[in-house]
Amino acid sequence: PRKPFERKYVYWLEDREGNGFFADSPSTVGEKDPIQDMFFKLRNSESAHFDQGQLSALNSAFLQAMSFSDAKEKVPHLTDFTPQAWQVMHENIHVISDITRWHHILRGEGAFVCQDKAVVAAALEALPEEPWDETGWQTFLQRLKAATDRKGKALFMPLRMALTGLDFGPKLPDIFHLMGAAAVRARLTQTLATETTFEGQNTHG
Repeated sequence: PRKPFERKYVYWLEDREGNGFFADSPSTVGEKDPIQDMFFKLRNSESAHFDQGQLSALNSAFLQAMSFSDAKEKVPHLTDFTPQAWQVMHENIHVISDITRWHHILRGEGAFVCQDKAVVAAALEALPEEPWDETGWQTFLQRLKAATDRKGKALFMPLRMALTGLDFGPKLPDIFHLMGAAAVRARLTQTLATETTFEGQNTHG
């Protein structure tokens, strides 16, 4: 005999107009909401145990979904914190202190250690003429590739380490344009010369 159609989890949700519908998760219809999805997943888990990984993921989802105004309230000491900076960094925020760390990094404060000095030196020479426009990153990248004969991770990882001191983070073009010509040039110059680490340098575990 034919088995009846079954769903393990079915939710009754409502859209903004108040129309109700059944769904497998809150993201089935409309905008994706990672926080609601995480709550539903945890609530319907086979185990009621909340491990640290699940809680950390939920915390990250909550922080990354914050509006700029909500994020700014968390860091009142950052008086020059901007919506543009939040847009670039928000997907890399896992705890509140990450906002402060990325703020300082994206403002061009401090210098980092990069073992691949050849790429850093070539990057300095490849910087486009000022003022930069939306084509600045592509101009820079083409020049850097030609000067180093590198591509992929061999090119981008040393550049990321030189600019941020971290092996993960926002997209490099976004970092490049948000920091701007003066800050990028200063960071690369300092990183080329420095032999000491900036306090924020470590990898995200």
